[in-house]
Amino acid sequence: METSVLVAIAAGISLGIVIAYRAGKAMLPVVAGPFARSPLVISFAVIGCIFVLIPAVMVSLLVGGRLGAGQGGAPSADLLFWVALGIAVVIATSLAMGAFAGMLSARLIEQMRANMKR
Repeated sequence: METSVLVAIAAGISLGIVIAYRAGKAMLPVVAGPFARSPLVISFAVIGCIFVLIPAVMVSLLVGGRLGAGQGGAPSADLLFWVALGIAVVIATSLAMGAFAGMLSARLIEQMRANMKR
Protein backbone atom coordinates (compact mmCIF):
# COMPACT_ATOMS: atom_id res chain seq x y z
CA MET A 1 0.00 0.00 0.00
CA GLU A 2 1.19 3.49 -0.68
CA THR A 3 2.21 5.75 2.16
CA SER A 4 -0.38 8.37 1.25
CA VAL A 5 -3.17 5.81 1.53
CA LEU A 6 -1.94 4.73 4.96
CA VAL A 7 -1.81 8.37 6.06
CA ALA A 8 -5.40 8.87 4.88
CA ILE A 9 -6.52 5.77 6.79
CA ALA A 10 -4.72 6.89 9.97
CA ALA A 11 -6.16 10.39 9.64
CA GLY A 12 -9.67 9.00 9.19
CA ILE A 13 -9.40 6.72 12.21
CA SER A 14 -7.98 9.53 14.37
CA LEU A 15 -10.60 12.03 13.25
CA GLY A 16 -13.38 9.52 13.84
CA ILE A 17 -12.19 8.84 17.39
CA VAL A 18 -11.97 12.56 18.17
CA ILE A 19 -15.46 13.22 16.79
CA ALA A 20 -16.87 10.27 18.76
CA TYR A 21 -15.21 11.55 21.95
CA ARG A 22 -16.74 15.00 21.49
CA ALA A 23 -20.15 13.51 20.67
CA GLY A 24 -20.02 11.23 23.71
CA LYS A 25 -19.07 14.12 25.95
CA ALA A 26 -22.03 16.11 24.62
CA MET A 27 -24.40 13.14 25.00
CA LEU A 28 -23.40 12.33 28.57
CA PRO A 29 -25.58 14.87 30.44
CA VAL A 30 -28.53 14.29 28.12
CA VAL A 31 -28.53 10.49 28.25
CA ALA A 32 -27.32 9.92 31.80
CA GLY A 33 -29.27 12.79 33.36
CA PRO A 34 -28.65 13.07 37.10
CA PHE A 35 -26.18 10.20 37.01
CA ALA A 36 -23.81 11.88 34.53
CA ARG A 37 -20.93 12.08 37.01
CA SER A 38 -21.26 8.49 38.13
CA PRO A 39 -18.14 6.40 37.52
CA LEU A 40 -20.38 3.54 36.41
CA VAL A 41 -21.91 5.60 33.60
CA ILE A 42 -18.54 6.83 32.35
CA SER A 43 -16.97 3.37 32.51
CA PHE A 44 -19.92 1.79 30.69
CA ALA A 45 -19.63 4.43 27.97
CA VAL A 46 -15.93 3.63 27.54
CA ILE A 47 -16.64 -0.11 27.54
CA GLY A 48 -19.33 0.41 24.89
CA CYS A 49 -16.80 2.25 22.72
CA ILE A 50 -14.15 -0.42 23.18
CA PHE A 51 -16.70 -3.13 22.41
CA VAL A 52 -17.53 -1.66 18.98
CA LEU A 53 -14.04 -0.37 18.10
CA ILE A 54 -12.75 -3.35 16.11
CA PRO A 55 -15.95 -3.87 14.08
CA ALA A 56 -16.13 -0.10 13.50
CA VAL A 57 -12.60 -0.01 12.11
CA MET A 58 -13.23 -2.97 9.82
CA VAL A 59 -16.51 -1.57 8.49
CA SER A 60 -15.04 1.92 8.10
CA LEU A 61 -12.15 0.60 6.04
CA LEU A 62 -14.62 -1.13 3.74
CA VAL A 63 -16.86 1.93 3.40
CA GLY A 64 -13.98 4.39 3.06
CA GLY A 65 -12.28 2.13 0.55
CA ARG A 66 -15.44 1.80 -1.51
CA LEU A 67 -16.01 5.53 -1.39
CA GLY A 68 -12.51 6.22 -2.66
CA ALA A 69 -12.37 3.28 -5.07
CA GLY A 70 -15.34 4.64 -6.99
CA GLN A 71 -13.06 7.31 -8.41
CA GLY A 72 -10.61 4.83 -9.92
CA GLY A 73 -7.04 5.49 -10.97
CA ALA A 74 -4.06 6.46 -8.88
CA PRO A 75 -4.66 7.90 -5.42
CA SER A 76 -5.01 11.66 -5.68
CA ALA A 77 -5.53 14.24 -2.93
CA ASP A 78 -9.31 14.42 -3.34
CA LEU A 79 -9.60 10.62 -3.45
CA LEU A 80 -7.63 10.31 -0.22
CA PHE A 81 -9.76 13.03 1.38
CA TRP A 82 -12.93 11.07 0.65
CA VAL A 83 -11.38 7.86 1.95
CA ALA A 84 -10.38 9.58 5.20
CA LEU A 85 -13.78 11.25 5.53
CA GLY A 86 -15.67 7.99 4.94
CA ILE A 87 -13.57 6.22 7.55
CA ALA A 88 -14.04 9.06 10.06
CA VAL A 89 -17.82 9.19 9.65
CA VAL A 90 -18.31 5.45 10.08
CA ILE A 91 -16.00 5.21 13.09
CA ALA A 92 -17.53 8.26 14.78
CA THR A 93 -21.06 6.96 14.27
CA SER A 94 -20.23 3.47 15.50
CA LEU A 95 -18.35 4.64 18.58
CA ALA A 96 -21.07 7.14 19.46
CA MET A 97 -23.67 4.37 19.25
CA GLY A 98 -21.55 2.16 21.51
CA ALA A 99 -21.14 4.98 24.03
CA PHE A 100 -24.88 5.68 23.89
CA ALA A 101 -25.71 2.04 24.61
CA GLY A 102 -23.24 1.96 27.50
CA MET A 103 -24.57 5.19 29.02
CA LEU A 104 -28.15 4.04 28.70
CA SER A 105 -27.38 0.69 30.33
CA ALA A 106 -25.55 2.35 33.20
CA ARG A 107 -28.37 4.86 33.73
CA LEU A 108 -30.86 2.02 34.03
CA ILE A 109 -28.63 0.30 36.58
CA GLU A 110 -28.23 3.53 38.57
CA GLN A 111 -31.99 4.12 38.54
CA MET A 112 -32.61 0.62 39.82
CA ARG A 113 -30.06 1.20 42.58
CA ALA A 114 -31.75 4.47 43.55
CA ASN A 115 -35.19 2.84 43.62
CA MET A 116 -33.94 -0.03 45.79
CA LYS A 117 -32.56 2.40 48.40
CA ARG A 118 -36.01 3.93 48.92
